[in-house]
Amino acid sequence: MAPPPPSTTLRQRTSAKDEQPAEEDPPSRPPPLSEDRTSISVLDVLRMALGLLLLSTLLSYFITNTLFWSHTPPTLRSQVGRLRRYLRGPIQLTDAELTRYDGSDPGLPIYLAINASIYDVSAGRPFYGPGGSYHFFAGRDATRAFVTGCFGEDLTFDLRGVEEMFLPVNGPGDDVGLTKGELKKRREAERREAKRQVNGAVEHWEGFFGKSGKYFLVGRVVGREGWEGRVERRGLCEKAKELRPKRKREGEKDGEK
Repeated sequence: MAPPPPSTTLRQRTSAKDEQPAEEDPPSRPPPLSEDRTSISVLDVLRMALGLLLLSTLLSYFITNTLFWSHTPPTLRSQVGRLRRYLRGPIQLTDAELTRYDGSDPGLPIYLAINASIYDVSAGRPFYGPGGSYHFFAGRDATRAFVTGCFGEDLTFDLRGVEEMFLPVNGPGDDVGLTKGELKKRREAERREAKRQVNGAVEHWEGFFGKSGKYFLVGRVVGREGWEGRVERRGLCEKAKELRPKRKREGEKDGEK
């Protein structure tokens, strides 16, 4: 067989040479880390500190129901409570349910009620919590005691007959010269004035707790329908009897006998 022509052999060698893979360049080394990437800036430290503070605050809120692990200042605690009440809306509790909020459970707020209005007094835990001077008010509606000052026997919302503490004591000769009609008219006027003073005393305490800045309204007491028929009417306590005013005669000034 005759050998292939030179031109054909040259083309085959060239083609085979072109088919060989080209040598790859060696991988380049990564650039050295600069000093800025290895150091921690002041801004990074501040971010870490703020992140830890936020995490601690969230944990404290969900665990202790306060922002700073039960050491929240009263004013801030009140603001947080107001915000939570606004988001949740007003609550409704029966008198039996209200007793749970007397401060015995540290995980619950402290409530007291006046005239069926429930107030959060958690900011005054040293006073209204267990061992406090006014703990007997917590977890109940003691409107009557707020008016009479009898903190032992009048821890109830029943105000029936309380106006008698504002009725003047009838002295000797106070009825002389008055007709039956005039006496009746005087008694009716005095009782109206006495009830006005009872309402004024209740409104005073409602304003005290509602506008104090530390305490705030959270809801109402419900479920008292027909309670008058189930609760015996009580008489005036001794302290309230002693506070009854003396009747002033016509033209007599305060302090005169």
